[in-house]
Amino acid sequence: MEALLRAWRLAERLHLETLSAVAAECGADDAVLFEITRDLLELVDDATASFSDAHHEVERTRAGHDRIQRAEFTRAVLAGTISATELTLGIQRYGLRADADYRAFRARADAAPPTEFDRLLRPQGADYAFRTVIDGDYAGFTDRTIHIPGAALLAFGPPRPLAEAPRSFRLAGRALATAAALGHTGTCEFDSLGLLPGVAADPELGAELVRRYLAPLGSSGSAATLIDTVTAYLDTGMRIEATAQRLIVHPNTVRYRIGRFEELTGCDLRRAHTGAQVWWAIQYDRLVRPGATNFASAN
Repeated sequence: MEALLRAWRLAERLHLETLSAVAAECGADDAVLFEITRDLLELVDDATASFSDAHHEVERTRAGHDRIQRAEFTRAVLAGTISATELTLGIQRYGLRADADYRAFRARADAAPPTEFDRLLRPQGADYAFRTVIDGDYAGFTDRTIHIPGAALLAFGPPRPLAEAPRSFRLAGRALATAAALGHTGTCEFDSLGLLPGVAADPELGAELVRRYLAPLGSSGSAATLIDTVTAYLDTGMRIEATAQRLIVHPNTVRYRIGRFEELTGCDLRRAHTGAQVWWAIQYDRLVRPGATNFASAN
């Protein structure tokens, strides 16, 4: 574009020089020469402006086409509908690495307007992310975890090669559903949620474990105290002293509460599989109860 504009200016200069020389030879009046020169300059300006506008329109069209192609490539990678040859060509075209791992991500479309969401994906103006829309959600992949501020929630799957991106994307979806149920905001990684996605994904099992281990406690304030104590007990590796320090109570109080829980439920928390079931029941109960707290304290 710059070279073409220089050529326009050079041609304009040559025309003016030729016009001045011819006018001098013919003895043309200065007023006539001025009028012709002004018309020529206006013609050149109009032509330059028209060409510049057309050039920018072509660039915008090309950029829009490139964005569409990039989004389609991203969608095919995440959906697993891309062939090995197409994946190789896409990796080469977009400067990706065939031997690198990438994290798929997913976010609700109402998390932010498209332009604002794109800005959040480009910290300091760097463009690390490939983004598209799948089932109404923002979706994509990137070679790093991007931490976003505010109330938006962005969930990442585990790092995988691009050929395994569909698995990472599925797990990003589970992380998003779990984190949203927990009321999380910002960036969430599947790896950080532990077993919680499993708790959220199996309500039938969760409800049965709640019936088995929590229903016998009733719904009074003392029941909530027992549950909080058992949660801290499991989270500290079933250490009485550590549990007492966390709850700021006497160790004998912890012993009494644990004993009371085991008496009401008929279970032995020292058995590993029993402790796991009780933990699952507590996490599911706090997931489904509005206003529940400390959901992930023992994950």
